[in-house]
Amino acid sequence: MRIRGIACSMPERIVTNDEVLNLVAKHSKPYLNSKTDGVIRRFSKLLQLSGTKERRWRDDGERPYDFCQAGCIRGD
Repeated sequence: MRIRGIACSMPERIVTNDEVLNLVAKHSKPYLNSKTDGVIRRFSKLLQLSGTKERRWRDDGERPYDFCQAGCIRGD
């Protein structure tokens, strides 16, 4: 068996760190109340330390299998 090629398929939707922080703030506010700002600052530092500036998220209706299937190269 030989590997003839490698392919990759990823979701089109790009989510930035700022978008992630906004989602965390929005969904955490009811539970953290006055502590939300401190948690967001710490979470922001963790995102910076990770080096990740953006990530790919699936849109509604997209399944992980869809990307596996699209990334396959069929050959002999």
